[in-house]
Amino acid sequence: EFMNENGTENHTPSKFKWVERRVLLPSILIFMTGIAAGGVMSFTALYAVEKGFHLIAWFFFLSAASGLVVRVISGKMFDRYGPGAVLILSGMITIAGFIVLLLAHNELQFLIAGFLYGSGFGAIFPALQTWCLNMVEIYERENSIASFFNFFDFGLGGGSLILGLVAEAFSYQSVYFVAIIAYLLFLLIYIIYT
Repeated sequence: EFMNENGTENHTPSKFKWVERRVLLPSILIFMTGIAAGGVMSFTALYAVEKGFHLIAWFFFLSAASGLVVRVISGKMFDRYGPGAVLILSGMITIAGFIVLLLAHNELQFLIAGFLYGSGFGAIFPALQTWCLNMVEIYERENSIASFFNFFDFGLGGGSLILGLVAEAFSYQSVYFVAIIAYLLFLLIYIIYT
């Protein structure tokens, strides 16, 4: 740290870190989210074809649209009540989406699952990202966000790989059981922490 010519405090740039320990909790949570997201992106189309559903593009459109809309509400919830209110509610909504997806027998149920999944994921991602930023000083945010995205990318890629093996060994349905387990662990880790 040093003082600049205006008398305000400056900080020397921090050394880049792959993992910022202070944001380890939200990073682990986004890792769990990434595992499930890898399954959704990689196997939902194949699962839908197997079930005889044709509105696959609409599933992803509704997921994206609901995620976009819910961010307005979840952002206000985060500001007023903190991360817990958003993460617990959104985690439960996402699990509900996976359950509906597993039980879906028609196109409407398939689309409802997409809406629920998108709403949950769309609230969780920015909430965890904001939480990471709030846990460090302004000049440390680069490492904070790098850690966040490293964990998400690892969950996404690793999840796709592992869930691919699960789908090959069992079925496409089993992918969503693993995704539910990932979100249950997500909730359990957060609740234990708090």
